[in-house]
Amino acid sequence: GGASGCPYPPQEGVETTFDDTFDAAQYLDWGGAGFAPIFGPWVKAMVWSGWRAGWDVDALRYDWRMGPDAYAAEGGAFDVLQGMIQDMAARTGKKVSVVSMSMGGPLFALFCSTHVSPEWQRAFLSDFVSLSGSFGGSTSPLFSLLTGNWGTLVPPFLQPAVLSLARSMGSPPWMVPAEGVYGGGRLAVKAPGRNYTVSEVGDALRDSGATRAADFWEKFRGAMGPILTPNVTTHCIYGTSVPTPDAIVLSQPISTRKAQKVSITWGEGDGTVLHPGLVACGAGDGLRHHPFPNVTHSDILKSLDAWGVVAGIISSRR
Repeated sequence: GGASGCPYPPQEGVETTFDDTFDAAQYLDWGGAGFAPIFGPWVKAMVWSGWRAGWDVDALRYDWRMGPDAYAAEGGAFDVLQGMIQDMAARTGKKVSVVSMSMGGPLFALFCSTHVSPEWQRAFLSDFVSLSGSFGGSTSPLFSLLTGNWGTLVPPFLQPAVLSLARSMGSPPWMVPAEGVYGGGRLAVKAPGRNYTVSEVGDALRDSGATRAADFWEKFRGAMGPILTPNVTTHCIYGTSVPTPDAIVLSQPISTRKAQKVSITWGEGDGTVLHPGLVACGAGDGLRHHPFPNVTHSDILKSLDAWGVVAGIISSRR
């Protein structure tokens, strides 16, 4: 089907389980061994400082593979998030501060812009803190949709499988560079015979054989960029001055897989998201922005200076 709520066709003999616990949301690696911490160390520090897990600090567990249609569906992530915020406000008697990382930023902003009213936001929300928010999208998901590579993590023999997987998901087509932030005429893909601009990413996906991803792109292209302006005080924390992938350069026509050599041009950002996509956070006016030079997209979570900014914001609301 065309709904991004079905990220991959079921495979006979393959069972997928989901650990829907607060602890599971703190680390990317299984069991919280600490190899891929997200908010784990921060939550430990908060609990040590007197916060109570599951009472006045909690986490939304959502399937990042899906797209906005799945999040907005009845019983989807947006409904769950709304209930979590209302419940926390009721049991603590205080408005709620929301802290996000990367794609969590546009997800929460879209929730505010499309799922709840400004009156609801004023009643229940205190602040929104975005870490490395990809509010204009990024070249990295487009790179995965065209090549099957996920950063530098995927060896060549696995890339065809990852390519099929990425093209079945809703989130990568949503997270490609947005016209409303980068401008529709900005180069996205350069290939012999045709170049593709940001406004022509759908053509690039379709010409490469990623028909379902192209359909998702058409469906979600209005859910990125200027619409992501929540009606709540927003603090934007991100890295700068790091070489960041910009346009994708192919050695063969985009429909060619064999002997295809891929390179990229470089811009400036946090290593994952280009600078325009980061500063689009909030109203894009630069207010309450906290840039950290030479800090990468994921390393913002390891920055004690960044944590100091976040701690100052959320502690002032206790």
